[in-house]
Amino acid sequence: MNILDFHASDLLEGFLVKYNDLVAELNTAQQELTLVSEIAQKADQAITAAGLLDSQVTELTKINKQLDTLLNARTAELKKANELSAMLRVELNTLKSAGIERLKEQNKRLKSTNEDLTAKNGRILKEKEEVSRKLNAVLKECRQLETENLQLGRELSHNQGTGIWHKGEHHLIVWPQIVATQDPGGKVHKSRPLLYMHTSGRGGLITYDPINGATLSAAPKGGLKPSADALEHAATWLYKVNELQKGAVTPEDMACVNFNGGE
Repeated sequence: MNILDFHASDLLEGFLVKYNDLVAELNTAQQELTLVSEIAQKADQAITAAGLLDSQVTELTKINKQLDTLLNARTAELKKANELSAMLRVELNTLKSAGIERLKEQNKRLKSTNEDLTAKNGRILKEKEEVSRKLNAVLKECRQLETENLQLGRELSHNQGTGIWHKGEHHLIVWPQIVATQDPGGKVHKSRPLLYMHTSGRGGLITYDPINGATLSAAPKGGLKPSADALEHAATWLYKVNELQKGAVTPEDMACVNFNGGE
């Protein structure tokens, strides 16, 4: 049959059938190609993963060997430690068995010694308290004696005849005793006097009484004559001591007024 004998519509229909078949085959081929590409990509990923896995396996194998070596060393050390512990337990049991009686005896001696020391300590404390009591009593007595001695010292210095005033040829000295004098009316007065001394070696007592005040004891005609200021100082001193202080002499009263310097 000649192609010219076919109708144009028949030719077009046949072409379309062939074209559709080719398109279907092409689509199938493209799908197969895409599938092959995906398979190849997954294969590459699997190869890469396999390489990493091999590397990790190698590293893990190395670590495992190190762990085995360390474990073997620790096992050996533990074995030695167990052996040493067993030896020590044996020695400890031996020491306990041998020394238990000695320890009991030593503890008994220590207990007895402690009791003795406790008793001695009690006695020492009592002795210390007694010594402290006696010491406090002695210290108290010493303080009292010091006070009395100081007072006696002051009184002694007041009664020794100490110079309290000096000017030129005239001197006033504390007389150590209280004396009795009689005024012109015959009345007797007791007072602590001052000794008036002249550089010539002559002197006399200046006594005091409430009526006449300070008076130099009688002297021979042309005898001693104290200066006016000497008599004035004596009058002031005697009034203070005899009137105000009733004969008591204070450290202030013993202060020396010396116009003669070192004389």
